[in-house]
Amino acid sequence: MTVLFFKVEDNLNYEGTEAKAPSGRLGVANDKVKELRNKLTEAGPGTQLVLYGEWTKDWNFDDEKCTADGKYLNKKLDRKGLHIMAKTEDGENQIENYLAGHHVDKHIIM
Repeated sequence: MTVLFFKVEDNLNYEGTEAKAPSGRLGVANDKVKELRNKLTEAGPGTQLVLYGEWTKDWNFDDEKCTADGKYLNKKLDRKGLHIMAKTEDGENQIENYLAGHHVDKHIIM
């Protein structure tokens, strides 16, 4: 399995992003979602999106368990046909811990 790890902070927004999440924090920039989609396409068929970073607290595979910010993220990605398949656990070494607990042949970190 190939995994593309991404985080919202600095990957889907940047200083000056006008979009705001429901909580008021910096939201998701549409042009950055397009970049994520392009990166996913480059990674090849079957590549799964895995969320890491601060937004893991807001997102859940079950949309009903997401915070308002997590639901907002899902909607922004869904508009470009993107779907998060999993997230890392919050805390130190998020990616390393995920890789240790899952069979991943190849991974890309954004």
